[in-house]
Amino acid sequence: MHERSPYLLQHAGNPVHWYAWGEEAFKQAHQEDKPVFLSIGYSTCHWCHVMERESFENTAIAAIMNENFISIKVDREEHPDIDHFYMNALHSMGSGGGWPLSMFLTPDRKPFFGGTYFPPTDRWGKSGFDTILLLIAKEWKSNRRKLFEHADSVLDSLKRTVPGKHEFPGAVTLQNAVAQFIQNFDPVYGGFSSGTKFPMAHVLSFLFRCWDRFHDKDALEMALHTLDRIAAGGIRDHLAGGFHRYATDREWLVPHFEKMLYDQALLTTAYTEAFQITGNDNYRRIVSETLGYMTNYLRHPEGGFYCAEDADSGGKEGEFYLWSREEIFTTLGESDGVLFCAFHGVTEGGNFEGRTILSARKTPEQFAEESGMDAAVFNKWSERCRNSMLALRDRRPRPLRDHKILTDWNGLAISAFSYAARALQEPRFAKTASEVAGFILLNMRSGDRLYRSYCDRSPAGIGLLTDYAFLCNGLIDLYEATFEERWLIEARSLCGAMIRLFRDNDTGGFFIGPHDGERLPVSLKESADGALPSGNSTALMVMSRLEHITGDPGLRELTDAAFRAFVPEISVMPAGYPAMLSALDYRLGPRREAVIATGDNNETARLFINEINNRYAPRTFVCIHRPGEAGRKLEAVAPFVKYMKPRDGKATLYVCENNECRLPATDSDEARILFDGK
Repeated sequence: MHERSPYLLQHAGNPVHWYAWGEEAFKQAHQEDKPVFLSIGYSTCHWCHVMERESFENTAIAAIMNENFISIKVDREEHPDIDHFYMNALHSMGSGGGWPLSMFLTPDRKPFFGGTYFPPTDRWGKSGFDTILLLIAKEWKSNRRKLFEHADSVLDSLKRTVPGKHEFPGAVTLQNAVAQFIQNFDPVYGGFSSGTKFPMAHVLSFLFRCWDRFHDKDALEMALHTLDRIAAGGIRDHLAGGFHRYATDREWLVPHFEKMLYDQALLTTAYTEAFQITGNDNYRRIVSETLGYMTNYLRHPEGGFYCAEDADSGGKEGEFYLWSREEIFTTLGESDGVLFCAFHGVTEGGNFEGRTILSARKTPEQFAEESGMDAAVFNKWSERCRNSMLALRDRRPRPLRDHKILTDWNGLAISAFSYAARALQEPRFAKTASEVAGFILLNMRSGDRLYRSYCDRSPAGIGLLTDYAFLCNGLIDLYEATFEERWLIEARSLCGAMIRLFRDNDTGGFFIGPHDGERLPVSLKESADGALPSGNSTALMVMSRLEHITGDPGLRELTDAAFRAFVPEISVMPAGYPAMLSALDYRLGPRREAVIATGDNNETARLFINEINNRYAPRTFVCIHRPGEAGRKLEAVAPFVKYMKPRDGKATLYVCENNECRLPATDSDEARILFDGK
């Protein structure tokens, strides 16, 4: 292989004759008249490592693969379009999903059989990988027509669409989704299942919007309770900050220990929203710690953020994060050790394989009060102890870091840092977001085209819908954190490219890959939200926001056509589309513009900004209209600000809602009244 993906390079030494995805592999399959085995995973996937050790490093199994198949290895993070297509194919075959994704294809890329992890030999009542390989090789030679017929039936199922025009979805769709979340809510531990739990932060952000729109206390309580339980559980790293990928139990205690960039970004945004709504300092603390983790452990020296850290360390899952009482007492001493163990739930027998995953069943303020300590004193003590334990942990073999930089995940990071900069009034977060945006636009863009990934100082892969949509959304957020007009200009330009490259001009919405992208048997549109918001969900949010800012009626038409295209899917299971429904919430309004026209006293302008940022206002666009060239740049993107000028040389706040403007304000008391609509 001549690849830069850390995942592909992990397999470069396997006895399997791997190909990267591309024309060469499928041409070889045609020439040798062999089926294709497609293996999709990613570098921090635990079971991907297991299958590699058991099967792909096994010379006997590799010999079967090399003799009978053309084998292709794909990094799902580099090619989520390929992953999405074949994962949907697997679902249509009646199988659950997950990684590693193991699919068998015709040389024309049509899937006819698949699964996820296979043990190397028959065990646990499951056919072994060697058995499956030999069986498919036999069928290919003796009963190929049956395999082709099955492949065609799979493709037919993927092509199904609901034709016709549909009514535009209304606010009742949002309420129906909340009702479904209530039905699935775990009132004890939060989240929306009783087993394995993923954070799904965009669900919580959607619930916050419904609280704001409908004054729905149930929506607010579900979101806050879930965030509290996540923060208390072992899914959160209580030493360095950040969150693991998901919890394997109902209590959020035992995680799958991977740490993904996208989880950090999405959860940061949800905790920032919680802080704006409640003013609770514990949420502020979690935001700062999570962004600190991202900066300290996932940051590329030149600006971007790496993908992830692995679950494994020293060949064992979770080893990096486990503790015994003896280690803690040796490091902190008996007095501090007793208190630290009490706060973090450390016991002699442990809570995971004889050792302990740190948790915190009470907030620092609650624990300090119960312990008879002043909260400020406790926080200083806790920070000192955490730093000591962290220094010890950092001497352990560190989990593998996937050092790819992905455009879309960095777009999420830009949003997280930008939003936190506003709500926490932390300019350093806005500085980081600006540096990341500058890095992406400099290194991962050519003309109006984005690259998918960046590794070893080189960009690679064509940008996908999520790359354009997440980055556009991040740039709009970055404008509201910095008020630098260039970010809005870049967002508008990329949105135009996104529409040109990805839009389904027949039925509306957007394809996962560009029109000139990877050749797959069927072009698919991803609408439902998974661990991340879908590309269509974020594209609709971007277009709704830019239509609001620019007043472009063409954007509104395209946005509304896309919403109508997805009505048949959303109406059946609205809870499966929380990020898309957040975009719908924005589109439905009431939408508000808050324009600060600067004058001689910029201190007043800063007071206005702080007054606005202290509030949770999810359907508000905030901008600064400056004099001179900066003002003309903003007017070119947002024409409605043209006549909003400072009054008597003073900084002036204009607030308009649903095309109606209120009398402007020139001091912070007036601004408070004006913004609250009184």
